[in-house]
Amino acid sequence: MKWIGVALLAAALGGGFLARPVCDPLDEEEVRLMNPPIYRRTSERTLWFKSYQIRNGRWCQCKPWVERALFF
Repeated sequence: MKWIGVALLAAALGGGFLARPVCDPLDEEEVRLMNPPIYRRTSERTLWFKSYQIRNGRWCQCKPWVERALFF
């Protein structure tokens, strides 16, 4: 029975690791050419975070680590 608890804990930690956000900055030209504008894209979400975020004063596209690794 204790192995089931250990396995569930490992699965939860591994899932959290694979789902952590990785954000890549977007070029200013990409942001300018987006239609609809990036600031209106409030419904685009990936799991529990927004796909487009402002980080360090720049727009970034954020995806889970596993999605970025497997699907670019």
